[in-house]
Order: sequence, then C-alpha cells, then structure tokens
Amino acid sequence: MSKLTKELTNIFKGLAFQYADDYLSTAEKLKQLDAATTAAALPPPLPNITNTTARRRIAFVTNGKGTGTPFDYVIDACLGQRADLDILFYGPHLNEHFFTERARRAGVSSRVIDLSGANTQAIVDYIRAQPSLIFMVTITGDPLIKTWIEQQAQLGHLRLYIPLVMIEDRDQHRMPVVAAV
Repeated sequence: MSKLTKELTNIFKGLAFQYADDYLSTAEKLKQLDAATTAAALPPPLPNITNTTARRRIAFVTNGKGTGTPFDYVIDACLGQRADLDILFYGPHLNEHFFTERARRAGVSSRVIDLSGANTQAIVDYIRAQPSLIFMVTITGDPLIKTWIEQQAQLGHLRLYIPLVMIEDRDQHRMPVVAAV
C-alpha cells in the first residue's frame, strides 16, 4: 500500500502546483506551497506600492499593432484568470476602438491608458501603480518594451518585476511564436 500512497501523494502535489501556477499570484503561491524563500532570493520591493484589494489586471502594451494573435491571447488570458484588461497605448491610438470593442464583446472589462511620451519611465510608473498586475503582453520586437528591457539589463536588473509575454503578430495561417520573459 505504501507505493500506492506515494503515487497518490505525488499526483496531488502535481495538481496543487498546477493550480497554483494557473490561478495564484506569486505571493499566494509561496504561501500555499510553503516555499522556502530568503530575502536574498527575492528582488527588492518596488517603492510606492499601496496594499489594496483590487481586481487582477493584465496589461497589453501596444502602439496600435497586435490586433491578431497577441490580442486574442490577451482576451483568453483575461477570461481564464478572471482579470480586467489595461490597454497601454503609446504613440497614436491606432485601433483603439477595435481593442476596446473586442474586449467588450468578449465580456472583459477594459480601460485605455495613455503612456504619454512613449518613454520607459511611463511603464515603470504604471507597474508601480498596479499592485494587482498579473503580467504584461506585447508583440515581439515592440520598440518601447525592447528599450525598457535593455535599460533594465544595463542597470544590472536580471529580473523584471512582472512576467512579460511577447507574442509574434503573424497572419492566422501560421502558428504564433510565444515567449515569456
């Protein structure tokens, strides 16, 4: 019987890890799974973050591109995570109506945020102001995000404070390339 008990224990642990990965924030994952962490292993906390109870959010960074596969991914992620959507525009608000209308039809609550000046500090300010941000999505090769990542690397930050998903915006007949940073 001990072999069966061990196998069942492993199965339940696997299900717990899968549930945690799909539905819990990083802090909740650590609490639920009793992960042993040290202060040295965690990145320094961001200043000026207020502890509020807010709905989870997913951010889509765009300059009007990404109307195909990337935005479909964002909508599916919002529905799966029961999260609201922030559409972060920089530059001209091309396709703004498409994005907001598509989110509304899918039943996802969304808001448009203007990253004035298209600079990387606007991204940092947004992240600091959103304690309930789950992750950000953008198209592969987005110039603003590329600049932001390069600046983080130059500053010696080996980790970004939130997950960043980059999806190549291809036509619908080809499989998309998805990368998580």
